[in-house]
Amino acid sequence: MIQIGPTCGFYSLAFAAKELGIKCKPKKLASKLVFSAFSEATSHIGEIFDVNDFEEYAMWVGMFTGVDLIAEVRKVKKNITIGENEVIIFPIMRNQPHYIAIRSIKDNVAEYYDSEFGLIRHAPVSQIIEQNKKLPSRIDWQKFFETGANGKPYKPAFSRGLLDYKLHKKIKERIRSNKGILKETDVRMKGYYVKVTA
Repeated sequence: MIQIGPTCGFYSLAFAAKELGIKCKPKKLASKLVFSAFSEATSHIGEIFDVNDFEEYAMWVGMFTGVDLIAEVRKVKKNITIGENEVIIFPIMRNQPHYIAIRSIKDNVAEYYDSEFGLIRHAPVSQIIEQNKKLPSRIDWQKFFETGANGKPYKPAFSRGLLDYKLHKKIKERIRSNKGILKETDVRMKGYYVKVTA
């Protein structure tokens, strides 16, 4: 499941729902969450720049699945632990801010879902914490539009499914209409992560 546009936070939340045993199609759930965020004007193009927003978005999962998620913002310490029936949504810095969803940690190595690649990956916890320390406190929107997480302009990948097609089209429209309007935004990701439970 590869994200469409800059929607890694919503895709991470949808992955967490599936991982925690909620019956859902993660891609469809992620699309519904993004559209709801558009409707509520809490996200311009699918981004989540404040970890506190996950508390509300986790409750939205219940609207679409019948099962609420609980998201709790925590401060990053020297080490991260994960309990049974928990998923950790962890903000990191690549070329742009990005979220991953950690599903397990063993011998200080995290196993996580990365929506940029649609893969389960592994990395030392210390490396993930270092990537969190590099997150900015503000975002320059023009640079954000021009530089996706992989260093290339955001071009939402087309994928099957009506909701995905609508989301792809909507994000392209929003990027086009917001260029030159959005300037800078505060970012609250550095030093925090989100523990998600059902």
